[in-house]
Amino acid sequence: MLQAVAAKLNSCSKLLVPCCRHTIDAGTNFIRSSVQHAVHKPYAVKVMTVCDFKNMKALVSTYVKNRSKFIDGSAVNWMKTKVLSYKKDAPGVIEMSYDYDGPVNELLVTQAQGRRSRHPPTVINMEADLDPLRTKPPAISKAKYNDLISLCDSLAIPREHHHFYQSLVCSESVVDRLAEPDVDENSDGE
Repeated sequence: MLQAVAAKLNSCSKLLVPCCRHTIDAGTNFIRSSVQHAVHKPYAVKVMTVCDFKNMKALVSTYVKNRSKFIDGSAVNWMKTKVLSYKKDAPGVIEMSYDYDGPVNELLVTQAQGRRSRHPPTVINMEADLDPLRTKPPAISKAKYNDLISLCDSLAIPREHHHFYQSLVCSESVVDRLAEPDVDENSDGE
């Protein structure tokens, strides 16, 4: 399976892998040691910590001024959007399409609706301009923690991953929130 993953990653030069700083997953090491077939050099893998994830809400509230009108003046329908494209040479512009092969509309998010400016959009330095989303790992419920530790004790989780699970933060005050099912469990599936 890991060979199939590496084969699909041929076009990538950098991979971001969330991981516990004490445990380097075997898959991460496999990807790091794999060679890109096209250029014959190893992948650059960045093992991410909690502080590497940025608070994007601050970015949106500061820089995003328009979410409702395309450059041509037509209204944006986010629920029909199937394709989003961001280009490095066009900061502040999101290309959107309602079909995979359909026409592309441009959304200029960095200027307020109806205001045209000749100033280029502000370029955002992700490292300097954005605060970390969290400074410490989020806590999980005590019940979930105990379930994970019991899976470690029964060796359902391999030993090399035990340190990660044992280092998770748990709290009695955290309540498990289960995802809402897509279909009513008492119905026939519709």
